[in-house]
Amino acid sequence: MRLKSVKGYGNRRREKTIIAFRGINYGFGYTDGDLSDCEGVSSRLFPCLSPSGAESLVQGGSEITDIFAAYELFVVDGSTLWYDGEAVGSVSPGQKQFAGMGTSVVIFPDKKRFDLTTKTLESLEAEVSSEGTTFTTSSIQFPEAAVLTALKVGDAVTISGCTDIEANNHPDAILIREIKAHELVFYDGAFTAGNEALRISVRRSVPELSFLCEHDNRIWGVSGNIIYASKLGDPTNFSVYDGLSTDSYTAAVGTTGDFTGCVSYGSNVLFFKEHCIHKLYGYKPSNYSMTTMHVPGVCAGSSRSIVVANETLFYHGTLGVYATTDGVPQLISSAFDTVRFTDAVAGYDGERYFINMARDGVCSTYTFDLARGVWMRENTGRVCAMTVLRGELLVAYPDKIVRKSSILTEDTEWSATLCPFYEQIHDKKGYSNISIRASLSRGSHMSVDISIDDGPFVHCATRRAEQDQILSIPIAPNRCDTFRVRLSGAGPCVVYSIEREFFVY
Repeated sequence: MRLKSVKGYGNRRREKTIIAFRGINYGFGYTDGDLSDCEGVSSRLFPCLSPSGAESLVQGGSEITDIFAAYELFVVDGSTLWYDGEAVGSVSPGQKQFAGMGTSVVIFPDKKRFDLTTKTLESLEAEVSSEGTTFTTSSIQFPEAAVLTALKVGDAVTISGCTDIEANNHPDAILIREIKAHELVFYDGAFTAGNEALRISVRRSVPELSFLCEHDNRIWGVSGNIIYASKLGDPTNFSVYDGLSTDSYTAAVGTTGDFTGCVSYGSNVLFFKEHCIHKLYGYKPSNYSMTTMHVPGVCAGSSRSIVVANETLFYHGTLGVYATTDGVPQLISSAFDTVRFTDAVAGYDGERYFINMARDGVCSTYTFDLARGVWMRENTGRVCAMTVLRGELLVAYPDKIVRKSSILTEDTEWSATLCPFYEQIHDKKGYSNISIRASLSRGSHMSVDISIDDGPFVHCATRRAEQDQILSIPIAPNRCDTFRVRLSGAGPCVVYSIEREFFVY
């Protein structure tokens, strides 16, 4: 809001302006109230400035690399997988790809499945091997000591190790039709009858999926330049081709470059590369179809920035953050101008899109207010992952997991630096009155610093509230071409506006 008054004082003209606060703007096309930087500031009371909520500790750790919510919280800490506060198994260290399907959660690249009912961790792959097997034309008979329970009817398996009758090797998967006590039954004519003295292997395997998601009761993923879908309702089988609607699905794409992420969005599955998006339609293998949109995709290393919030899809691309509602993605991070980020991780708290990004090796968390279109910077620090559990946003750092909260305490620190004020006037000017209007809660404090003509910041004032109060803090920059204001403090407060009055010679 801008209020102007002109008075005659000889040859001087006076102007009075009330400034409301806006969000981050790293470019040169800023307006009054834009912020050149901030930390711990929220847009909840926009266009006023207010501190963001505190972070409350959920769980500590020593080497946290990932979290995922499915009824309760999964945590990967080093090589230990935790669920609901209990260690439930071992995994390889590092970030994971999680996807929930029914009562199971699959975990890649470990190729494991966690049963939410029994709370057990098992491999998606299985293998039976034995010496002294007998082949009929449709089955493999094992010695009585062999245990076949790792496999199940309907599994697609490969067979290897046959040396006496090499034709009985099956590098392409075939289906198990029946399992007897010590016999696996396939289709008639699958084998040449005979005995195999050396050890053979019957193996159910799954592909090395780089990125994955669940869609329509299937696990979808990518490996190399190939898109895979599991058998309907069965995340252990990706090679079942029996001519049924429940079959697995595989498709190769012709675009260049590596896949950078995938997501289930509406009735489609989207597979991202940096320069395009492959969009899958259909509901069964016989009518699946794929289209390619040559639009900005997900930046390599930013697969965790993909978030669906209020039916809008957000993600980090090579030029910034994009949003789409099933159409052409639109860049929503023009406030960052030419600043480029990498390795983005994101989440959604019901109002704001949180995204942690690296810039010149330093990671910061930014928020985008969906209703107001305002960017703010929350804090500095590397975030491993974000997830939502029972409506609350959880954030994983390497040494702890915290819950984002709207609660403010006396220890909640914040700061905001405004873009320079230069008035766009070529004549000489001076400032007769500048004041900041704010309300402080009991126990809070706020400081004001000022920089004149790009000089160093100089402390102007500090106010501490012994009780809830509304106050006006004066600033005296005197005659200058430009000035900057930096506000900082701790505890609950609201900064309403800056009022400045200047005169022109």
